[in-house]
Amino acid sequence: MISPGSRELLRNEPGHFDVLAVDAFSSDSVPVHLLTQEAFDVYRRHLREPDGVLAFHVTNGFLDLRPVVAGLAERAGMESAVITWEKNEGMDAFSTWVLVARPGRLLAHPTIAAAAVRRSLLPRPGRPWTDDWSNLLDAALGR
Repeated sequence: MISPGSRELLRNEPGHFDVLAVDAFSSDSVPVHLLTQEAFDVYRRHLREPDGVLAFHVTNGFLDLRPVVAGLAERAGMESAVITWEKNEGMDAFSTWVLVARPGRLLAHPTIAAAAVRRSLLPRPGRPWTDDWSNLLDAALGR
């Protein structure tokens, strides 16, 4: 079955989004198919050029999905920035997002650069997930 986003691309009608947010990973049942190279390619093709941003909400109590998204970005020649809002006064939760954009776009913004986790502090991305292969065990073990 072809997704609606893929149908639009087949008709040469991409969405031209400034920001496309993917927010489906906070439960204990993660929809792996939304973090594959094939899905990432569909998201990327719907971004407005050259300033569109993909925003992945990867907060999860069991899996570290940051390296998965960072690896997809790296393979596509894009940059990623991990932003985490910690628990603080008035908040009883934290939130982690991975922002993805064309090179030179994210970290050039002073607010994002100041908040972003340095790439060297993240686990190294492994093999990219695809429609045919994924590795939840590595994500659970934080590698």
